[in-house]
Amino acid sequence: MVAARPDVVLVFGTGILREPVLSAFEGRLINIHLGLSPYYRGAGTNFWPLVNGEPEYCGATIHMLDGGVDTGPVIAHVRPEIAASDGPHDIGNKTIVAAARALADAADALTRGRLNPVPQPPGGRVYKRADFSADAVRRLYDNFERGMVPEYLAHRAHRDAALSLVHMRALPPVARSAEGGA
Repeated sequence: MVAARPDVVLVFGTGILREPVLSAFEGRLINIHLGLSPYYRGAGTNFWPLVNGEPEYCGATIHMLDGGVDTGPVIAHVRPEIAASDGPHDIGNKTIVAAARALADAADALTRGRLNPVPQPPGGRVYKRADFSADAVRRLYDNFERGMVPEYLAHRAHRDAALSLVHMRALPPVARSAEGGA
């Protein structure tokens, strides 16, 4: 792949990339992190906000890759449009769709020289695969049964105000056909 000299390398669903890949494609690696960084980093980062009763923290971060765990400069944040009837899989799928669209816009902006990533502040919670448990899954579904999503939607403006997101879909959109393709 190095010999192909791509203008941009899009990353989604991989393990942590390390050297020599990072330096071989420095400034050209754009990642979809399914979680809002820096709030939730690592694994299952749209699962844990739902376990913790924080649906406002579901979303994705489009960022440049660096050597940390979801710590690279932020290009854009996206969040799903949550409906009262949504379950965890609905929220997750809506997040993936929003992230894929933002990733296309980020790649286009990078190739046109119009990308201005912003460094992430430190902090947030980092989850690992080892943190998953049957108890966490039970808590997630208990939260949905107790009305977590309608309660969030009823207080959305107040709860969303607590978020400090660098770029909420701040990229110029890629021209798309009526069918939704690029």
